[in-house]
Amino acid sequence: MKLTINVLAVILVFLYFQDYAESIRANHRNHRLKSKSRKDVKGKKKTSPKKKSKIDTTDTRPLVAKIEVSNAPDLDVITTVNFNPDGSALIHITGTTNLMCVAPDSDNGIKANCKLTIKESCDPSAPNLFSRDIDGDPWIGDVNYFITDPATTETKSTFRLDYGLTSSATRGSAMVVSIGSSSYCGILGHFPSSFRTLTAKVGKYPEYAGSKDFDPAGTIGITYGIDGTFTYSFNVRGLEENCEGCGIHVHAGVSCETHEQVKGHGWNQGFVRDLWTGAGGAVYETDERGYANGSFKLYNGFDIFSNMNHAVVVHAQDGARLGCGQLKLDM
Repeated sequence: MKLTINVLAVILVFLYFQDYAESIRANHRNHRLKSKSRKDVKGKKKTSPKKKSKIDTTDTRPLVAKIEVSNAPDLDVITTVNFNPDGSALIHITGTTNLMCVAPDSDNGIKANCKLTIKESCDPSAPNLFSRDIDGDPWIGDVNYFITDPATTETKSTFRLDYGLTSSATRGSAMVVSIGSSSYCGILGHFPSSFRTLTAKVGKYPEYAGSKDFDPAGTIGITYGIDGTFTYSFNVRGLEENCEGCGIHVHAGVSCETHEQVKGHGWNQGFVRDLWTGAGGAVYETDERGYANGSFKLYNGFDIFSNMNHAVVVHAQDGARLGCGQLKLDM
């Protein structure tokens, strides 16, 4: 009996130590596997997706380019680039184009035919300007189009586009207006310090039908104040002698080539009354030699860009149109 108990005790002790030894071996294997796993992780190079370069949100000084073509299509526009804190840009175009530009209409298969693009230079083969951190050319598509008024071919179009570059990286590049295979460009630079005056060179009115052969010559300017009103100044010779209370106005037309293109008085009829009258103060006087020099304050409901390229008209005492000029932005 004692022998049996002793044998059982020995067996139990043996089994206990066998389990204990197996536990030690298992822990040792696990420790080796964990060490190997840590080495493998350390040996691998960490990869991360390509990140867009961080934009300097302080480099946001606005840029402007004037695009003017004196021959066909007689284009005269101002384009501006204003930079947002997120790196995108608000791009604006205003002026007269003599182009018929339409918006895209996918339902009717119509594509935008007039585009505005920033390129590295005015060279026709120059590439579009954008950061190479951007996937694909953002200028390819239907975002950067502009439209025109069918009656006057004026444009006041704006769009937002992110091409990944700041103001300093954009300055000196070319703003390009393109329609079909034709393109016209201007160089982007900082806004001039005085960006508030329009000036017209006055010449003889087209198809003048008055009884006297006047030959007006001189300048008319409108300079904007902070409230949107402007000073209308004039310095013109060759007018009717001793003209008192004679009319001098901005007209709705954007050309002095023909009488029909000059049109009537130009004012924003939805907001203000027509002040291009004697009661509104839009008059001048001449001396005995037909010379006029003076100024008056006025507001016609339009900002500087909306009055840009419009015709100014100098009238005789009887209301006949003697002189005409086209307001241009002083850059």
